[in-house]
Amino acid sequence: MMCLVFTIAVFCLMLSGLSLMVGWKRGAAQLARIAFALVLGSAVVSRFVESLRSFFAEQEIRAVAGGLAVLLFLAVAVLVAGWLFKRRSVEASAVRPTIRRRAQLAELDEHAPHPAEPRSASTDDLQLFGGGQ
Repeated sequence: MMCLVFTIAVFCLMLSGLSLMVGWKRGAAQLARIAFALVLGSAVVSRFVESLRSFFAEQEIRAVAGGLAVLLFLAVAVLVAGWLFKRRSVEASAVRPTIRRRAQLAELDEHAPHPAEPRSASTDDLQLFGGGQ
């Protein structure tokens, strides 16, 4: 895993150098930051994983940690599913009103006064001289 991360970081640094050669300073700086973040982040993650492995080496702690990991995974799965359903329902409600809302809109439409019909936009003689009504 570390080899892959370092390979990607070297590739980003190579692209950064090429970008700098063609005059794209902003892109070169961003690629260099990405490469630095990959190397630094992989070192931090590696240290964290090694400390977790040494901590969970005991059998009792491993059983408790496994149970907590399963509970955490289930909680995250439920939260993600709820968020997705909520997001879809918000998008669906924005597109089309519910049956109750449509009934209320229909009732309001029945009681609202309708504006007078606008004059025709045609150019016949009666409309040009104000007649025909």
